[in-house]
Amino acid sequence: MAGDACLKSVSAALASVARRSGDLVCRFGGEEFAILLPDTDLKTALILAEKVRTSIARLGIPHEESEHAVVTASFGVAVFTKGSTVSHPTELVARADLALYQAKDQGRDRVTFIKEGEDILMRQFSASNDHAQ
Repeated sequence: MAGDACLKSVSAALASVARRSGDLVCRFGGEEFAILLPDTDLKTALILAEKVRTSIARLGIPHEESEHAVVTASFGVAVFTKGSTVSHPTELVARADLALYQAKDQGRDRVTFIKEGEDILMRQFSASNDHAQ
């Protein structure tokens, strides 16, 4: 039951940024979700992902196995823009997934993205890291 309550709380935090007609939040796997935000640029997507990341951390949902002791979230962001090299929606999902796993590899509880044309080069966007530097 605690797992269901956690999923509901996290889902509500995710849904808080999907307010426009056409925005969509869906469960993508066991502990993975996707937020589809049509007509959203990279900067806005990163800001929204960071907002949700901090909202989830503030929920304070206990998580014994987390180094933070509470549930946190990692985000992989990918955008499709005019002139993009992405030729199929599955490519966009793959880029977001790659960015997500990079976020997890970098210590979790962060937002990362892949810059268009630089599939290997990962960029990190996290307010907590900006303040640490």
